[in-house]
Amino acid sequence: ERTADGIRASTSAGDLCARRVVICAGAWTAPLLSTLGVTLPLVVTRQTMHWFMPADDASIVCADRLPVALIEHDGGHIFYTMPDVGDGVKAAIHHEGAAVDVDAVDRVVHASDTQAVEGLVARFLPGAGASVRESAVCLYTNTPDHDFIIDTLDGMADVVVVSACSGHGFKFASAIGDIAARMALGESADMDVSHFAAARFGVSRPDAVRS
Repeated sequence: ERTADGIRASTSAGDLCARRVVICAGAWTAPLLSTLGVTLPLVVTRQTMHWFMPADDASIVCADRLPVALIEHDGGHIFYTMPDVGDGVKAAIHHEGAAVDVDAVDRVVHASDTQAVEGLVARFLPGAGASVRESAVCLYTNTPDHDFIIDTLDGMADVVVVSACSGHGFKFASAIGDIAARMALGESADMDVSHFAAARFGVSRPDAVRS
């Protein structure tokens, strides 16, 4: 809600007032912005992550021997792994998850979820993951082009939207955080972020925004 001094956000813990707001709501970005009359073409997908334990020599999957890997296979499918830093080798399929209602996500990891990744681990990292130690469900918030949104919105130069990272925002979190902080302070970003404008999806951008 806009006030004479800025913006008021009403939460279950009470109201918060500020001159500017940064929205980093992940999978809830589109529902939240819809309350402001803003529509973004975001699709939330259900993804699963898995951690594998090696059968024999655990040293072969430690961070100084096993790099982070993105493996493109079979006509553009992507499978990724991360080394064991104490919880086992992380492995998952990048994208390909089913579109979901963010408020009705199936949080149960099913045998079909696990089996798909087990087959890829056996194929590309034989010996690195003999058994599944743990699995979990996560969410990707996807834009049509799988690039970020880092922008203010039409008529709301004091509302910064930073979200829809399409499954790869964590790698850029420190840079995105710095950019968001600068924008929230009314400063120019120290790099060109016009590529991440919401306008590319038909959401207009106010003249006050500068990259």
